[in-house]
Amino acid sequence: PFRDAPISAEAFALEVPEQPLPGQRLAPCPRSGEVEINGGCWVRQANISPPCDHEEYEWRGACYRPALKRPRPPTTKKP
Repeated sequence: PFRDAPISAEAFALEVPEQPLPGQRLAPCPRSGEVEINGGCWVRQANISPPCDHEEYEWRGACYRPALKRPRPPTTKKP
């Protein structure tokens, strides 16, 4: 019975999570182009509309990627 059911790309769309993802920048979002959603910073993918890519999340009819924190530079040098 499930083999005959139509598969929709929309069925696999990831909704923006209710809390920021690990490693995601937190609001307030200081960078231009970032949007605050559920306490985290997100970047809208201007040229992509739903269904979104596998690394993107759908929110209000648009695709977004999480704005990630940049890793801190090391404070010690390796010998």
